[in-house]
Amino acid sequence: MAVSVAEVLAMGSATLYEASGLGCDLDPAFRPAWAGARLAGRALPVQAAAGDNLPLHWALEAARPGDVLVVDAGGAPFGYWGEVLAVAAQRRGVAGLVIDGGVRDTDRMRALDFPAFSTHIAIRGTGKEWPGTIGSPVIMRGRVVHRGDLVVADEDGIVVLPAASVDGVLEAARQRVAKEDVFMRRLREGELTLDLYGFRGLGNPLVAELPEDVAVAAERAGGAP
Repeated sequence: MAVSVAEVLAMGSATLYEASGLGCDLDPAFRPAWAGARLAGRALPVQAAAGDNLPLHWALEAARPGDVLVVDAGGAPFGYWGEVLAVAAQRRGVAGLVIDGGVRDTDRMRALDFPAFSTHIAIRGTGKEWPGTIGSPVIMRGRVVHRGDLVVADEDGIVVLPAASVDGVLEAARQRVAKEDVFMRRLREGELTLDLYGFRGLGNPLVAELPEDVAVAAERAGGAP
């Protein structure tokens, strides 16, 4: 699976999701920790206990450059991750973090340009009692994530593509992008989406007539009332 990070980030999560035909999107509760955050890389699944971030420290030892830590922390509102771990992760070449739990130090992560996606922003401290699991599949709010899956996240959402499906999805996404480029040109030239997508055959709405006095006033004004 040879993936251009720049290409998949340019495609975006929405295009990849639509091109895939798969149930590969994560719950919308996952949001970027700072505006503009986006990431792409191989999934390194991590299982943590509620309020315990010891597995995240161990995960940095196991991580390879280009990995995205995908952490199931049960959605608990603790600050599992902040500036310290972000700096350490960047030194290891980690591409970012997706966690069902909380992060903090969001301004500092923005300054570092370290992308993190979480279900909470939280400052509540964590313990260090259970080392967790690293590399085994985790379930992120109903979606199973395996090591090596492709994770792409931006402000629209997060997709996790099974490693075996990536090449096919990328080719379908490229074709979709090329088709949409043509559609956008035609829209800018004045075509309606009704005609472009063939929606007219789906039925016509009941459209109320504009009162004559309003219509005349609008026509004189050269636009809508």
